[in-house]
Amino acid sequence: MRHEGNGSALFSLVVSGKVQENLDQLALEAGASGTEAELQIALSKIFRELKTNPLQFGEPKYYLKHMKLVYCTASVAPLFVRYGVREDLKLVFLAEISWLSNPKK
Repeated sequence: MRHEGNGSALFSLVVSGKVQENLDQLALEAGASGTEAELQIALSKIFRELKTNPLQFGEPKYYLKHMKLVYCTASVAPLFVRYGVREDLKLVFLAEISWLSNPKK
């Protein structure tokens, strides 16, 4: 799945089927633990930052020269995110979103 931004300065976010399934699972877990609001707030911030400032949002971990991809990590409580940035193409590839710790039970 690819989400386009509303301007040329925005990055497009690429979300694989596996990552989408993971997001669905996080939503189920948040519903079961009563943390839906926290999840939605964190996801909104993460997606906004990935579309507007992906290299400033997270911490660059390494550069994959042949792919021209900067691999980054970031956290917005209660979530942790891993992603890659192709700055020349204005693309962000979402690799993983997970809980920083187990959700409240």
